[in-house]
Amino acid sequence: MQTLRVTISLALVALTLGACAPSGAASGSARPSSTGALATGAAPAALVIRYEESAQFELTLPSGRRVYIDVYDDSLLEKQPSANDILLTTVLYAHHYHSGFAGGFPGRKLVATAGEIRLDDLHVVSFDASGTGQPVDQQNPTDQMVLIEAAGLRLLACGDEDQEALTAEQVVAMGGPIDIAICPLQNTYGDGDPTGRKALNVIDQIRPKLLLPTHVIMDEARKAVAEWAATYADKAQIAVTVGSLPATTTMLLLGDHAKDYGTMLKLTPTTSW
Repeated sequence: MQTLRVTISLALVALTLGACAPSGAASGSARPSSTGALATGAAPAALVIRYEESAQFELTLPSGRRVYIDVYDDSLLEKQPSANDILLTTVLYAHHYHSGFAGGFPGRKLVATAGEIRLDDLHVVSFDASGTGQPVDQQNPTDQMVLIEAAGLRLLACGDEDQEALTAEQVVAMGGPIDIAICPLQNTYGDGDPTGRKALNVIDQIRPKLLLPTHVIMDEARKAVAEWAATYADKAQIAVTVGSLPATTTMLLLGDHAKDYGTMLKLTPTTSW
């Protein structure tokens, strides 16, 4: 993994990019009810989102419960899990999955399988997707999309999704507007995409308020910032509330290389989160 990070850093130094003027598209759909709704007059409770490279995220709910997504390197975690926590794995690739960590996880988990977890502060639904560019195979799915409802927010983790478009079944499973989407800008394990548009088209269909991209390839990043508002955070984690969501789709770069990407894309660092 250290070799991968060094390779990415060297590639970044070699690239030069022009500035783009981004724009976004807002969703006019009404927000469905979510778990963790705030009582009248209560201060907004934040969902803390920590990015730990590849597709690994660590969410901290207002209750203190943690949700671990696509953990491939448990040494990067801010906190080791307890029986109160949740593990969600979208696909059994080495950059999304650590068999030892998953096997010994002390809490509830959904590991590359469809299913549901419902708790007093959290609702999770995992549903079949394709990570190969082929039609979704419900008998042998190659990816899972995971919907997470917590702190009044609706977050969708797309894993290694590599589809031309969402299926009707996936749209139903999503159940309404998505606040935050964790989506790849490119799937290098899929069937290839000469246009470089496939992943962006699916994101356009999801229409999240906040996009946290994974598998960032600079050619696709250039296309993304031409389509949506974009910024970056020069830190490992952000705290998001319903009130802090942007009005239109905004791509937020996180992680070790976010500042490098942001500098070359001529982005302004965020002050919102």
